[in-house]
Amino acid sequence: MYFNEKEETNIDHQFEDENKFSLKNLKPVHWIIAGIVLLVAIIVIVVVVILTKKDKYVIELVGEEKITITIGSQYIEPGYEVFDSADQNLKQKVKVSGKVDTSKVGTYEITYSVVNSRNKTITAKRYVIVKK
Repeated sequence: MYFNEKEETNIDHQFEDENKFSLKNLKPVHWIIAGIVLLVAIIVIVVVVILTKKDKYVIELVGEEKITITIGSQYIEPGYEVFDSADQNLKQKVKVSGKVDTSKVGTYEITYSVVNSRNKTITAKRYVIVKK
């Protein structure tokens, strides 16, 4: 028997239907595998986000980093601000160290430090220069 190009046969439709991808053709085991793959992908993404999240603390000095005053005058600390990556003020966690002796000529260092949640110390420094 010879087939004409215009003639359609049932076997052609049957072959096309069997090879078409359809969600209806998936078996329960395929759905389970797809669910496991999706779950693993979500877990990997969450872990990567947690591990790469940087806990950034920023110490911003109010005023200049270098301040010059004359001997015998009073030094007034201009202040500082400390924020984390969520824009929360952490001023109460800052440790300020260093003293300025306005009766002696010299350069004095004031250090502002805060420890972030990854136990890393973030610092900023101000220099006070006492001149004659």
